[in-house]
Amino acid sequence: MAQMQFDDIKKQNMISVLFSLEYMVDGISKFTDDEFKHHHIRLANRLHHLNQPCTGTVSCSILFKDEQNWCSTCSGWRTTILCSHKNRSVIGRQGSDWSKINSSKWPTDSKEVEKCYNPNWCNSLKGANPNPDDVSVLIGKLINCNDVRALFQNSKVDPDRIRRIRNKIVHNVRDVTNGKKNNTAKICLICYKLPAFGRIKRQKMLMLKLRYLKKKIIST
Repeated sequence: MAQMQFDDIKKQNMISVLFSLEYMVDGISKFTDDEFKHHHIRLANRLHHLNQPCTGTVSCSILFKDEQNWCSTCSGWRTTILCSHKNRSVIGRQGSDWSKINSSKWPTDSKEVEKCYNPNWCNSLKGANPNPDDVSVLIGKLINCNDVRALFQNSKVDPDRIRRIRNKIVHNVRDVTNGKKNNTAKICLICYKLPAFGRIKRQKMLMLKLRYLKKKIIST
């Protein structure tokens, strides 16, 4: 009987944690979308002199593995994107596979620029693109883009911490203690209290979810 009760508690904790992560994705997805649009505007203003479209028949990033063959527009955008990339020095030494990104769209499409900051493991997927709303992808982009990462300075929570907690839970989701459950919910709650999430907090649905986190998960 005691074992059954213990298993029931872990099962309930697992459900609570999955709810917490789902709610966090709702907010981070909107936040990421907004902030990378702003990031794209800043890049476009910086690169306003590169007003010629890509000269490749499809896209330099798709056509040419050798970046020396890229047109001036795609090459200029790549260099500027890397300037705000956390791993720019590693990419500079080892190179990167740009073939899953359409560089010809960089001047006009913020989503295509956003892909440049995907976690490294996304490049290893065979014949598939990562789910852009997967929490590990979202967090990875926040970590890799220095401009966006700077919004978390001096806050109580850091994207790296969110990623570590997410990985611990997801990779061992059937063994969730009360401590892990409460910690995950509190991290999600802190995320929404950050100044950078101010616009999202005003959304009625997410506010209801925050109340759920506070009353139904953390308090139990």
